[in-house]
Amino acid sequence: METPGKVLGDEIEFAAGDGAYSEDDQVRAGLCGNKIVDEQKRTLGIEPSFGTVLGVKVGQQFYAVVDNVGETHAMMTLFDYDRTGKNRVNLANDFAMMRIEGVKSYGVYMKCMSEAVRSGDLVKVEVSKIARGGIDVAMKANDLGVIKAFCSSCRQAMVLRKDNKLFCSNCNKSEPRKIASSYLEVMV
Repeated sequence: METPGKVLGDEIEFAAGDGAYSEDDQVRAGLCGNKIVDEQKRTLGIEPSFGTVLGVKVGQQFYAVVDNVGETHAMMTLFDYDRTGKNRVNLANDFAMMRIEGVKSYGVYMKCMSEAVRSGDLVKVEVSKIARGGIDVAMKANDLGVIKAFCSSCRQAMVLRKDNKLFCSNCNKSEPRKIASSYLEVMV
């Protein structure tokens, strides 16, 4: 079993294939899994050890659970649904980072990331950059953003009011978020 960052081989002999990346003239594992050597294509890759989908591309949209929110960024776990639309499927690199620039629109001031998302929120995001085993996501478009929010005090699901504000009916608290146009309409 290979782990992310482990050297798989020399870049002079092989190129990086699925689940791998190149760094310092070496091919390294980008995922946990088994090493794959493709002699015909001269690539080294990783076959993931868990149910994942390879081939994440810039511009693709996915769902995510916000794990951690910092001052200028948020870390999240990406997922999608299988063809039936009922079962979640983890992605190859199932973690992603969203920087505050990935939320702000031109002319809109945001002091910190917690004005857009909070830990535990379900969001719809778009892949903006893929680099060395990491995925950057954004949610600037109207159809992207929080699709289900939870109160940061009592963890109850928040209700979207007619004035486009999120409200917790359990503790009467209102919190800001970058709300997707499809708030609570998608299967979560």
